[in-house]
Amino acid sequence: MRKLIAFATMILAAATLNVSCEGVENKVDYHADLASLVDGTPESGNFYVIFDDNQKAYVTNSNQFTIPKEAYTDGEARAIIQYSIDGSKSGYDKAIKIASIYPIVTDPVYIKTENPLDFNSMKASFDISNAYIARDYINIGLKYMYNENPTSHSFYLIYNADPDSEKDGLFKGHYMNDGYLHLELFHDPGRDINVETYESYVSFKFKPEDLEVNIDDYVGIKLLYRSLKDNNNINEFTIKFK
Repeated sequence: MRKLIAFATMILAAATLNVSCEGVENKVDYHADLASLVDGTPESGNFYVIFDDNQKAYVTNSNQFTIPKEAYTDGEARAIIQYSIDGSKSGYDKAIKIASIYPIVTDPVYIKTENPLDFNSMKASFDISNAYIARDYINIGLKYMYNENPTSHSFYLIYNADPDSEKDGLFKGHYMNDGYLHLELFHDPGRDINVETYESYVSFKFKPEDLEVNIDDYVGIKLLYRSLKDNNNINEFTIKFK
């Protein structure tokens, strides 16, 4: 998994953050949202934006930014963007001018039996500030402890098809027949140690068909994790399907 990328102190929930900047003559309303930057075409510019509510935005100043090709997954790069409305554009819901881009790590949901990593050895605790599903992404706000380098930490979201078969599974015994799809969230701090709290976001590409899961069989998702504030006990965060 690629390491977490810091986005300074801008930590968002699913809601929009509104910021007003007063000038001598003009007032500009800035917004900040978690969204997808979609690899562009000559017609759309370097990239355009799809917000988590499926609105599509033309970026009037996309030529001012360079998005590395390796940042794209299936043609999209997740990021928190700060922007202002900049008129309209035919074929789009709106036009925006971007002030800043804060990349968000995006990885797939892994199948536990198909990945060689020893996830059960990743026992570092953390907390989930919020989580939601939008389009094909599970987006999770995280709080965890770090010392020198918060971006050296990695998080893995895992589908475990047979948790009872594990002798030493971290979440064994926490699966309930409650109509929810259970996913395991692991934290690998690398060599970092716990000194102060850091907050970040991560997105996971969620394709039920890749997991051989029929999503219609479930009422939502429960994220299982080892909680920092709850004395390292196993907690769950519930996301209900609408």
